[in-house]
Amino acid sequence: MASSKPIPCGPCQEGKVNTKADIWCYNCEEGLCSACSGHHKRFRGTRDHKTIDIKSYKPSIRAIKTECDKHGQQLNLYCPSHLMPCCDECISTNHSKCTGIKSLAAVVEKTKIEKSKESVEKEIYSILHVLDKMVNNKSINIQTGEQQCENIKKSFHKIREKINKHLDHLEKKLCQETDNLWDQETSTARDFITEIEKKKTNLQKMQEHLLSVTTQSSKLQSFLGLHQIEQQQLGSLESIGEVTVVKTETALNRETSVRRKAQVQSRVQSNINNMTMNIETKIEINIEKLISDMICLMDGRVIVVEQCGGKVNLLTSDGKLQKQLPIPGLIDDEIRIIDLEGNTLKSIQVESESDLDYLVYCNDRVIYSDYNGKAVYCYDESSKQIWQYTQDLSGPWGLCTDSYGNIIVADCNSNRIIVISKDGQESKVLISEEDGLENPRCICFKHNESSGFICD
Repeated sequence: MASSKPIPCGPCQEGKVNTKADIWCYNCEEGLCSACSGHHKRFRGTRDHKTIDIKSYKPSIRAIKTECDKHGQQLNLYCPSHLMPCCDECISTNHSKCTGIKSLAAVVEKTKIEKSKESVEKEIYSILHVLDKMVNNKSINIQTGEQQCENIKKSFHKIREKINKHLDHLEKKLCQETDNLWDQETSTARDFITEIEKKKTNLQKMQEHLLSVTTQSSKLQSFLGLHQIEQQQLGSLESIGEVTVVKTETALNRETSVRRKAQVQSRVQSNINNMTMNIETKIEINIEKLISDMICLMDGRVIVVEQCGGKVNLLTSDGKLQKQLPIPGLIDDEIRIIDLEGNTLKSIQVESESDLDYLVYCNDRVIYSDYNGKAVYCYDESSKQIWQYTQDLSGPWGLCTDSYGNIIVADCNSNRIIVISKDGQESKVLISEEDGLENPRCICFKHNESSGFICD
């Protein structure tokens, strides 16, 4: 595209003459009028300069300097070692050790500009292609990232909805259970109050009867009447029954003239240091194989487990076989809780060096003995260990709990029965070899009683 603004002649401008240029010299980087162009072509130093008609000249093309940026001299030499044009000063200062210095004009003459141009254009195109590809990839990454970000936010929202739904379900369930428990407790409390009110009414009637007996009868009749009233009063209090209070321990004592007492008792933690045990009698049961464990049921029946073959026998309270229970297949380090029909109720995973033959399930916890590890462990239903006891144990086998939650252990190798507190912190020897005990393997207590069975 030709320039829209006229370009003046450089030499004429130097002479303060404003002349329009007809030729552009790339070497001199200025315009020349027709007269100056003729002189330009005749001079030795400028006759080889490259010129172009001013109409074809594009001022927008950046001028390429032919002088050295560092020394201001004309670039007239070429260093093949560094592949760069140089001036005379550059050669003497920076390229004195370089060999093969050539004339820049000779190098330019031999160079195929068109071929070099094609090579440079190819490299530029390749770089542009790579840059376009990088931009495109980054744009795709941004779009993908935005989509993934939205998906993550949606997944968070869905998870939150599920959590809220689950919490709502738990809240509803817990509230329902709380209401049911409260209804049961209030009903029980009201029934108890009604019964007490009846007792109070009877006692008030006795009080009135006592007044009439002592004021309107003979001394013998008064004595007999007092005795009858005393007996009725005692029986009235004893007929209230036993009340177990969980949160508040309450003891009601009433002494009579004949030194009899009626109490409402609450079960508390037993001190194992006060516990004693003795062997009263022996019972023979018709089981030939070695017994690995036994349990007393609430109704007095006894479950006896054979070590070899794994049979589970349900015996009556007098030792007679009632039936055998089917046992489902077990895996290693698994405790499975079943009902009396052999159905699986719960499965708890634990860690043990020995076979899991001796255990008890009490208050949502599983307590088992590890014969090889010489220890007793306590786990909750989530398979989390609560405590372990290893002190003074040489070969624990069977074990059970008493009504206070203490653990009674048959330590076979030491010929002892040991009690461990329910928190696993204390222990005491109850029966030893001196009491006639030999290789005890199993032990169980009757429900809510202080007696049971030991198998040796």
